[in-house]
Amino acid sequence: MESPEASIVFPNLGVAVMPASPEQFMGIRAAEADSNVPIIASAPENVVFALQEDPFGEEEWLTSEGEEDETFASVIASPAGLSMEYLRGYSDAVQNLVGRVVAGEALVELEEVIPAAFDESQTTWGLQVTKAATSQFSGTGIKVAVLDTGMDLEHPDFAGRSITSRSFIENEPVHDRHGHGTHCIGTACGPQRPSKLPRYGVAYTADTFAGKVLSNRGSGTDAQILGGIEWAIAHGCEVLSMSLGAPVLPGQRPNPVVEKVGQRALGQGTLIIAAAGNESGRPTRINPVGHPANCRSIMAVGALDERLQVASFSNGERTRPGGEVNIAAPGRLTLNI
Repeated sequence: MESPEASIVFPNLGVAVMPASPEQFMGIRAAEADSNVPIIASAPENVVFALQEDPFGEEEWLTSEGEEDETFASVIASPAGLSMEYLRGYSDAVQNLVGRVVAGEALVELEEVIPAAFDESQTTWGLQVTKAATSQFSGTGIKVAVLDTGMDLEHPDFAGRSITSRSFIENEPVHDRHGHGTHCIGTACGPQRPSKLPRYGVAYTADTFAGKVLSNRGSGTDAQILGGIEWAIAHGCEVLSMSLGAPVLPGQRPNPVVEKVGQRALGQGTLIIAAAGNESGRPTRINPVGHPANCRSIMAVGALDERLQVASFSNGERTRPGGEVNIAAPGRLTLNI
């Protein structure tokens, strides 16, 4: 990974990340209004974190939200290439699917598989309620990229699997010394028959791409994430998953640069999925969907508990447009002691 002091250009995304003082950044913002300068949008760079259950207490969230590195500016410098009609259609389709699940037969179907207590001796409760455990689909022919803290490339459950990996963290190899990335990759692409039950993975024959965009301490920057997105698109990944983010303030608009990146990813056949955020303390505190999941072109995923209720820590819709939760899925672990 290049030094953060150098400018970085991501040609497939039409984005440049460059060091800039606050005064220089304001000059870039002013240039956006000049029709002769091909800059669509600019924004300060964010620091993001691996998302785990309730990573911040309420006081910590209030003091950490909105923190940005003022030495960087992310700049879009080429046409979007994707119409707003396309994006509206994508958003409407997702919302229609969610509405059908909430109001119709799909919800009844889910209710039929919710027992009084889950038997996880063979498969996790999440695989049971989503019916992934009995699905005929295995992920064959699908490339799944997970951008996180890397992966334990020596994990016995992935022996013999096709794993493509790359680190975007300077001086840190892909090997995951944090654990979050390996957990996320296991959930997405874990084996049908793991070395130790229960089965926990979904797409057990998918081609797995492990991008290390968060350090072993669990943090990274927008530049590192953009590097991972560019890499995944270049490899033709159809699905790109990011269980990472940063808190935002209620009413705060999505990052315009990342929104354009999401649009361009869709235009090249890559769906970016990101966690809605885990900073809430329901029912008294529901924090808004965090960055980057609050972008309309990125699918925001909320967390459900074993009762298929919104998990207490999961963020919710507080801002429109952008900031919607597009879909929710099992997101709370059970502990068998």
